[in-house]
Amino acid sequence: MWRNFNNPFQKYVENEYTHKKSDKKSLFFIRISEGFFLAAVLTGLLTGLFVASAQELFSRDGELGGVEALFVFIPTPIFAAFFVSMGFRRSHINRRMIGIAYLTLIIPLLGIGMGGANVLQQIIGGSLGGAFWGFVLSITLKKS
Repeated sequence: MWRNFNNPFQKYVENEYTHKKSDKKSLFFIRISEGFFLAAVLTGLLTGLFVASAQELFSRDGELGGVEALFVFIPTPIFAAFFVSMGFRRSHINRRMIGIAYLTLIIPLLGIGMGGANVLQQIIGGSLGGAFWGFVLSITLKKS
């Protein structure tokens, strides 16, 4: 079932669907862009770092509300995405990295932050969220 498994990011997956007129099996080629996946993980990591640091900075009085929350949750994922795209020197991944940064903010980081996590836990959660969203968005299917 698995052939040419030299690269863990390049897998051949054989589908069990057979055509009615012939006994040929469909072969799908799944390719994951390694550079995009690494950029997504770094975007999630920086999103977790920036959001956790901004939360610690603005919630010194014990609550994070109003303008403080807007300043934490709106610009910090954009900063993380811009820093990663500048680090990779590719401006064409900017939109995708902003999407990954906001998806990482919404799904793992808001839940972890509401649970009272510290900065290290939010950085780990951000990198795991960035890895998940990067994996989901970097898959390309090609039929060969």
